[in-house]
Amino acid sequence: MLILLVVAVTAYCLVAFSDIPILLSARDIWIETAMTTADHQWLATLLFPRSVIESTMGRQVMPDDVTQRHDLVDIGARRDESDDMQAAYADAGGGRAAGAGGSGAAGSAGGGGAGRAGASGSGVGAAGDGGGAGGAGASDYGGNNGYGGRGGYGETVFDGAGDRGAMGQQGAYGGAPGQGGAAGGAGAGAGTDALGNKIIVDDADQGIRIVEVKGATYVGRVLFVADPSRVVVRHTRNPGAIGQLIGDYLTQHGAIAGINGNGFDDPEGHGKGGSIIGWSVSGGKEWGTGPRNEYSSSGFSEDDVLVVGKMSSFAEHGIRDMVQYGPALIVDGKLLIKGSAGWGLQPRTAIGQLGDGTVALATVDGRQPGHSVGITAGDLASLLYDYGCVNAGLCDGGSSSVMMYDGSVIGSPSTPMKDTGRYLPNAILVLRK
Repeated sequence: MLILLVVAVTAYCLVAFSDIPILLSARDIWIETAMTTADHQWLATLLFPRSVIESTMGRQVMPDDVTQRHDLVDIGARRDESDDMQAAYADAGGGRAAGAGGSGAAGSAGGGGAGRAGASGSGVGAAGDGGGAGGAGASDYGGNNGYGGRGGYGETVFDGAGDRGAMGQQGAYGGAPGQGGAAGGAGAGAGTDALGNKIIVDDADQGIRIVEVKGATYVGRVLFVADPSRVVVRHTRNPGAIGQLIGDYLTQHGAIAGINGNGFDDPEGHGKGGSIIGWSVSGGKEWGTGPRNEYSSSGFSEDDVLVVGKMSSFAEHGIRDMVQYGPALIVDGKLLIKGSAGWGLQPRTAIGQLGDGTVALATVDGRQPGHSVGITAGDLASLLYDYGCVNAGLCDGGSSSVMMYDGSVIGSPSTPMKDTGRYLPNAILVLRK
């Protein structure tokens, strides 16, 4: 018995205090995951000394750390300065236009009809074969980051008339920043996109594609909508009293898809979504409590550019629709979060925007061993970055994380209300055409 006790104490000391990398990593993830929940912090406080918990959580990357060093993004102004990239219709449709200051020529012709060139050299093609080799884009995207060096998008699809159409197969990224990328192919194969992820919804009529994403610890999905003007935020009918289910938001506002947005007061996991945390903007109407710059914002300006960061005034940035949570994941083409960053493994929701204006809405399941434990903030940031997002931020996660498409919940929310999701103070919606 004494031997067993000594072994147990030794094992505990190794796990609790050791700096052996594999044990340190496992301990940090455990503590971060427990301490970033509302109701399960006891899983850390019961097992580890306060000094160990404080040391681990002291390394957490907070929104203050990642927004104050970066200007709020306004790529709309840059698009206005580069009308040839934003508004010109490419005859061939498949290439990537040379960005301002870029060192490469426009990409070679791809198959398909007319396409519209995107911001900072990210030209896009219409439906057809994969785009040709992408030329270099802006060598200094946003003053800091060479963004145009990723290869041609292939088919981020606009229809023949130049209007935004369905999200098409993306060509593989290639090439170093500032150089022409490799040719964008038509994807990894039937039923998958260029990153090898399974396409589970391809709705050409509504301009929507949903792909399933998987990693060692998670299962999730990313919804792409080509037209950012259709992405809005809507508040509950009864602010301060009770929220609404995601399906109610879709029905009330004529939306085809939606995800959750802000957090809300949730005592003992029984909150009803009426008391919002932070601020939200819906059609220019503000709702919230506390300082406006307490949380990181992810919101669309009047010209449909996703602005990510902290704001003291939403009107100053022309915000029409916005949610708050954080932290910011990508700002101005630069990854701000790597690894767990003190946020652990959780179910998560995020919103991002690609350089051509396409919006990405992501949800990841979690807290379900055998299916999906969750995703780190850094892994979600990297996933959106790999798809070409130049701006992205986290929304509320945990048991509130939910995605609905055409009346059905997609995925497995970590709540007993799996078919409906929880009551929410607001929702990010994709309006029907």
